[in-house]
Amino acid sequence: MLSVKSISFYVLLALFIATVSAGIVLLISQRSGNPGVEITLPTATPTLTATPSPEIKVFIGGAVASPGVYAMKEGDRLEDAIAAAGGVNESLLPSCFNLDMINLAIRVKDEDYLYIPRTGDLPMLEELCQAIFIRGATSEEDTMIDLNTATVEQLETLPGIGKVKAQAIVDYRKKNGPFKSTEEVMEVRGIGPATYESIRDLIYVSGSSP
Repeated sequence: MLSVKSISFYVLLALFIATVSAGIVLLISQRSGNPGVEITLPTATPTLTATPSPEIKVFIGGAVASPGVYAMKEGDRLEDAIAAAGGVNESLLPSCFNLDMINLAIRVKDEDYLYIPRTGDLPMLEELCQAIFIRGATSEEDTMIDLNTATVEQLETLPGIGKVKAQAIVDYRKKNGPFKSTEEVMEVRGIGPATYESIRDLIYVSGSSP
């Protein structure tokens, strides 16, 4: 039978073991460290920026205020290039030409050569303008040819009058002076009654009634 002293010893021993065990557990816990709560912060979303259009360069000349090379953007159109050159100088345009004849909506490309027709630069266009003016006039007299002032090109617009006969009319006029009547044109070599009948209603001479 255990004595009170023996029981007290065993109780103290048990308390000591429990205390030492708790200390060991606490020490291990402190050394290993319990993982804390991981907090994930939101990352900033990169701002999307528009990619700038590549720069292109074009030359524009002719009847514009400031011909030269201009920097444009991809997708720009002819009207933008004209505006960059200071716009059209209408005083330089041929008499029968206007911007309605050009497609201003076409897109320009790098290294483009753009040209707005200008008076004197395109002789063939000038001749075309002259022919349009002669054939497109509204009054009866304006649609007729004056034998005393007409050029070779104007005379060629008459039926049956080619370049050779037109030149012959001009040469006759230079040699003999102005025509006095339309019938006198039959004095020109190569122009007979048949030719005269085909052109009589289309010609007149200055100073006489058409």
